[in-house]
Amino acid sequence: MLIDAHTHIVPDSDDITVIYNSVTAEDWERIPASPNIIPFYGIHPWHAKSCSKIELVALGQFIKEKKAADIRFGIGETGLDKTDRNPDFEDQKGFFAFHLWLAQQYQVPVAVHCVHAWGPFMEILSEVPDNLPVLMHSYSGSLETAKTLLKRNTWFSFSPSVQRIEKQTEVLRQIPLENMFLETDFTEIPSSGYRETLEELYNFAAGVKNVTPETVKKYIENNIKTLFSP
Repeated sequence: MLIDAHTHIVPDSDDITVIYNSVTAEDWERIPASPNIIPFYGIHPWHAKSCSKIELVALGQFIKEKKAADIRFGIGETGLDKTDRNPDFEDQKGFFAFHLWLAQQYQVPVAVHCVHAWGPFMEILSEVPDNLPVLMHSYSGSLETAKTLLKRNTWFSFSPSVQRIEKQTEVLRQIPLENMFLETDFTEIPSSGYRETLEELYNFAAGVKNVTPETVKKYIENNIKTLFSP
């Protein structure tokens, strides 16, 4: 079984398990119910400015209902994005803190997006317990930041960009297999094929880690179990 640790679509193969991340409130009910789909519910930082506080209250109620239904789920995609396209940074910080609070309340993992905002991210994260399971989506931070995050309950997921950005490749090389995930971050099925893209990423990671693709697969299968352990 291949595992895609961050995507926004349903795979076209029955033997791929995915963490399906919502982006807006409209996504929460759209995530299909399937044994191979692990839903993550949240509001992407790109939408913090346009999102009302009412939707945050609705998210809290939605999460409460999902917890009562005893299903496996997480919080996200949430986080911080300090690029020019996202001027609403103060709104993002409040939304991010709220998502982290929900994850603490319901003891579930949180999927985090962080771009050019590592200082504020680390500051906000320092306010929550070290044992909160954090899954860093498409990690693009420094190796030094990764080493700091490894002191917490953190996993690092790498998207296809790791195959062309040396800084990301080096972080992949340095972190333990026990803290590694791989992802596509797809928003649509690629022309090259879903499974083919994911297998290529597994093979690349295996080469970087100097292990077999089967070893990578086994570690990631175990990591997803650990991510959702109490």
